[in-house]
Amino acid sequence: MPRLNKEQRIARDYERFLARVNEKRSAGLDVVAYALANGKAYKHLTDAEKSDYKARKKAVAKAKAEKEARKEQMLLDSIDAEFRKAKAQQ
Repeated sequence: MPRLNKEQRIARDYERFLARVNEKRSAGLDVVAYALANGKAYKHLTDAEKSDYKARKKAVAKAKAEKEARKEQMLLDSIDAEFRKAKAQQ
């Protein structure tokens, strides 16, 4: 099997993702979720799906940032509690 050059790989991937998105769309599956999981599928979404993709991506990023902030706050609270405990023992 001969190796593919860059243009051939790009064309192969384009056709592959186009087929996968069309299969998922015809099966009634969530193509936006598929595009979120696999970025190469984004260019095959319709305009309405692309706007939904952007909204979901923002929501995921916001949730991730909130989770990280909560985690950092818990760490700071535990450090503060240890500091107060050590100070109280002195």
